[in-house]
Amino acid sequence: MEIGKQIDENNPTRQARLRAWLALHKIRYGDLALALGVHPSMITRIVSGDRAPARRIRQLARLGIPRELLPEPSRPPGRPPGAKNAPRKAAQPSTSISDRSE
Repeated sequence: MEIGKQIDENNPTRQARLRAWLALHKIRYGDLALALGVHPSMITRIVSGDRAPARRIRQLARLGIPRELLPEPSRPPGRPPGAKNAPRKAAQPSTSISDRSE
């Protein structure tokens, strides 16, 4: 047996453990998708770790999937918490009447 295979078999990834847990409980991706109201491809992307919307991770945990098998929730889109709301504007040249020399 190759060393790499031996290590993989003794220390499966989170994704492999989650897939095994779902198989053991006879839960299909399509069933999870229906329960969450999403396309089955979203479940595939969550299981693989490509996507991890916090809302969907919470929903899956509420369905009984062990939290340690789910990926860490990703940060929601948009500016991070604490960031200023307005982007900086470039300085505009003055156009007031008092600045004009005639």
